[in-house]
Amino acid sequence: RDDLPLERDVVHSSIGHDFAPEAIGEFGLSQVRIGWPKRAEEYPPGFSAASPPGFCLTTCDCMDVNRRQTLGETFKVWLEEAPEGAARTAAASGAVEMFAQQGQLQFFLMRRGSVSNQHFLQPAQQGTFPGQTGETAAAHLAASINRAMK
Repeated sequence: RDDLPLERDVVHSSIGHDFAPEAIGEFGLSQVRIGWPKRAEEYPPGFSAASPPGFCLTTCDCMDVNRRQTLGETFKVWLEEAPEGAARTAAASGAVEMFAQQGQLQFFLMRRGSVSNQHFLQPAQQGTFPGQTGETAAAHLAASINRAMK
């Protein structure tokens, strides 16, 4: 396109990309809705829509990652109304809560969004273990390797 070197792929360094964000235009990213398959024949051979919920409607914007999910996308009536639905929800919420607590105690997760009521977990920045020096990190690594070799 412009004879400049390609941007190297993050995963496959032998592959390059010629991405020009300025060519997308002001509303280009929202155009993903237009090209999204809405009928069975629009899917590639061997692929189909998830069931439930089924094919997207023309007004559907579920594939657009640039907007917040609606309650209908996060609350699945067919799961909640099942006899074991309440128990499943409680178990899933408990697992997420336990994971969050362990992550905070072991300093690999941070809770975010409690003020804005968005409530999400964010990985802690690597290398920010309070009070850990290079020597203690090396000792922990050596102990982990020793346990793995036994």
